[in-house]
Amino acid sequence: MCGQVLVKEDRPCYRESHYKKEPCLGKGMESSVLDALIEKESLVAAEILRADKNAYRVLVDYGFRPTRNYASDGFELAKFAIRIALYLKKISGKRPSKEYPRTETVGVEKVPPARSHNEIKTAIMNILDSLGGLRAFVKTGQNVVIKPNVVADHGMKDGVYMGGVVTDLGLLKALVEILLPVTGKIIVAEGSSINLISLPDSAE
Repeated sequence: MCGQVLVKEDRPCYRESHYKKEPCLGKGMESSVLDALIEKESLVAAEILRADKNAYRVLVDYGFRPTRNYASDGFELAKFAIRIALYLKKISGKRPSKEYPRTETVGVEKVPPARSHNEIKTAIMNILDSLGGLRAFVKTGQNVVIKPNVVADHGMKDGVYMGGVVTDLGLLKALVEILLPVTGKIIVAEGSSINLISLPDSAE
């Protein structure tokens, strides 16, 4: 399997790999090539021709998952994304391939085990205050879009929402309540490349 790697410099966390079937690598070498691309180029996504069954097999066997099919410049393409758990395992203990261009500030607040609505809301407000307050991010009357990551049923058990992989719906509700007095409009925007969930009544 041979091909080329396309690096988008304006989006440093995004990498694409285009493959084609060629007798230039021995059988089993594809995994080594992907290992190298992940380590050297932070490969997290790949595009292949939909008709290329060999490349499809290689990517799926390695741990990528297909996310969508589309046409571009007359070509029928399939896009893949690496599974996050696999990516983290591959880069564990290794230095980033490229230095991140700036320093970010992260706020962390522990919520009591009961995770009551008021406790969650207070925790969010504490984080915002530690980062300069809500108005450092949102001006009066501004529209706000929230992308909460509530797209898959991994946080469900026997049809009951348990939290975990997806964002706690109580956190989303509390954040909306904090924003409502300030914003002009709040949009909760969500989409999924995998299985969608049916939210429980308590989330509505």
